[in-house]
Amino acid sequence: MKKCFKLRHLIIAFFLNSNAFAQACPVNINVKPMGDGLVVVSIHNISSRDVDILYDFLPWSVFGFGVNYSAKYRGAKTEIKPIYAVGHRPETVVLKANASMQQEISLFKRFHDLRSDAGIVDVSWSYRFAEPGVGSDVCATFKGDFSIFEKLIKQTSE
Repeated sequence: MKKCFKLRHLIIAFFLNSNAFAQACPVNINVKPMGDGLVVVSIHNISSRDVDILYDFLPWSVFGFGVNYSAKYRGAKTEIKPIYAVGHRPETVVLKANASMQQEISLFKRFHDLRSDAGIVDVSWSYRFAEPGVGSDVCATFKGDFSIFEKLIKQTSE
């Protein structure tokens, strides 16, 4: 009876430890507006191991598999429709341990109906990260929002 209890305890401990590792997300995402409809998106490997990322799932991918944007003019009830490319790039990018990558994105390319002279635009974004080969589960969803063209409105009203 004691051997069965020890074996069961060992199996439960193994599953708890492997599940905890699988749930830990190795990356952090930052989206920073830079003005003129530009944002800088950064992905940081916060783990001590290299992380594989499918190119299509990089947070700046034009295909929109991992990242979603929504935008609307402040005070308007309808959203500005985002544009994503069709297709994919079958590449894997390796983000080294404790390293970062960043890319500048023009929101004018994401939203064809975006106009800087039409008022303040509120933008929301979300990014779902899942490592290839580790499972299909998303280990984290990052979200945020910001406004653009506020300075243009303030400057023209003075």
